[in-house]
Amino acid sequence: MTEQAPPRVARRPGRPPQASSEETRARILDAALSSFARAGFAGARLKDIADGAGVHTALVHHYFGDKGNLYAAVLERALAPLKESGVTLLSPDLDVRMVMEGFVTLLVQFFNERRDIATLMARESLAGGEQLRLVMEETVRPLFQGALAFFGAARARGDVPDLDPAQMVFTVVGAVAVYFVHGSLVAQVTGEDPFTPEAVERRRTELVRMLHALLSPRVTP
Repeated sequence: MTEQAPPRVARRPGRPPQASSEETRARILDAALSSFARAGFAGARLKDIADGAGVHTALVHHYFGDKGNLYAAVLERALAPLKESGVTLLSPDLDVRMVMEGFVTLLVQFFNERRDIATLMARESLAGGEQLRLVMEETVRPLFQGALAFFGAARARGDVPDLDPAQMVFTVVGAVAVYFVHGSLVAQVTGEDPFTPEAVERRRTELVRMLHALLSPRVTP
C-alpha cells in the first residue's frame, strides 16, 4: 500500500518573514538613534534600545552584533541618501553654478531634516570621533573626495577662483552645519526661530547668493 504524503499545512495569511525582519531592524535603528542622540555612544545602553524597539536584547545582538556596529548602522542609514545624491550631483558635465546651488540645497535639506544625526555626529566629534571613523571612511570620505575632484577640475579650468578645493568644501559644509547644529544659539542671537520653512529657505538662498558672488568676475575700476 502506497503511503500518502502528509497534508500540507496552509500558511496563515500575513506579511512575509522578510518584511517582518526588515521592520524589526528598522524599529531597532529608530530606537537606537533616539538613545544615541539623547545619551551619546558611551551613555546609550542596548537594554534601553531593545526596550524602545519592543524587542529582546538578544535580538539586537542578532541583527547588529554589538553597540559599535549598531551605531555605525544608524549613521549609515541616515547618511546613505546624502552620499548617493551628492555623488550624482558632482557630475563633471554640470555647470559649476548649478552644482554649487545643488550642493548647498542638498546640505541644507539634510541638516534641516536630520538635525538629530547632525547633533549626534557633532557630539561624538567633540568626544574624539573614534566611533565615527568607520562611517566617515565608508560614507563621508567618498563624497568629500568627489567634491575635491570636481572643484579641483573647475579651478584648473578657471571656472572658480584659485582657492584650495578642500577649504572650499569645508567652508560650505561649515556654513550650513553651524546654523542647524547650533540652532538654539542662532535663535538667541536673532530672536527668531531658525527652523521655520521661511528661515531655512532664506539661509539656503543667501548661501547660494554668496557662492555665486564668489564666482562672478570682478570689475576693476
